[in-house]
Amino acid sequence: MISEGTLKIAIIDDNPYPRSIVASFFKKKGIDEITEFSSPDHIKDEEYIFLELDFDSKMNGKKAIEFIKDNDLKKCIVVAFPGEEKIVEKAIDNGAVDFLMKPISEDSFERIYKKFFSK
Repeated sequence: MISEGTLKIAIIDDNPYPRSIVASFFKKKGIDEITEFSSPDHIKDEEYIFLELDFDSKMNGKKAIEFIKDNDLKKCIVVAFPGEEKIVEKAIDNGAVDFLMKPISEDSFERIYKKFFSK
């Protein structure tokens, strides 16, 4: 587990609403060094990346999987809609460490939080 003082998180989704949901869950836990992007082009040194698998013409499921495979994303947690299980499976096979399904519930976030962020 990573110390909360040094934790850097990026949330990447073309829709600001899902980004705000994930960010608010982290803020409730006292973690607020969170960056939100509408594209993965701006990722720098974040330790954890929450990456929407399918949005706009620049990043669809297949391109997201290639992006995960080709970049050192540290810990990538993919975010997908029900019905995209095969894409999630391929993302995990190519380096993603876990997933969240939309709509993101507090319970599903808690599972991720306990697995990667709690001490």
